Amino acid sequence: MHCPSCKQSIDDDSLHCDQCGAELMQCPRCGHLGKGKRCPADGTALVSRKAGAVDSANAAAVSAATPSAPPTAWVSPAVPGTASPAATFTATSSSGALPTRLRLRAASQGIDLTPASGAVLGRRLGPHADVLSRFAQISSQHVELRQDAAGAWFVKDLDSYNHSFIDGRRIAPGVEHPLSAGSVLSLGDVALQVVLE
Repeated sequence: MHCPSCKQSIDDDSLHCDQCGAELMQCPRCGHLGKGKRCPADGTALVSRKAGAVDSANAAAVSAATPSAPPTAWVSPAVPGTASPAATFTATSSSGALPTRLRLRAASQGIDLTPASGAVLGRRLGPHADVLSRFAQISSQHVELRQDAAGAWFVKDLDSYNHSFIDGRRIAPGVEHPLSAGSVLSLGDVALQVVLE
């Protein structure tokens, strides 16, 4: 993540900026870092990360929203004649079995990742940090990927500074979102094609 005061890259779990010493203020609603009194994204009053109020407020907001689904602000409306996102991520392979392997590709940028369930993708942490370290838009720990017992894959934004997107729609931090074959998962401005094999 980046300090809103000096714009320098700092660790995601920081309470103060390592570079300029500014206390980090965060929106309890959307998790956005900001300076001043109000969130630049939604206008909510910012609170100190040091107070720990952000974590409990985020946990309450996430559990109050639907625990198994993203908030409606980030869900695209159903289009008649198309499959819903929930139906899409369980699509079967040509052999009839559920896909079990996830690949994330961006051929033009030399990225071809095969993460395991529980893997963290980030610039500094995780098994693919060596590949992702060259992308400034990716946070130290950007997202976590998980596969359930049925073979479906989910992504959870780890409160990244530049956010995560599925098919251009920002996803809520701290909430698991299903990944569909053919979708594009963007970590900041790094777009990765989702392939389920």
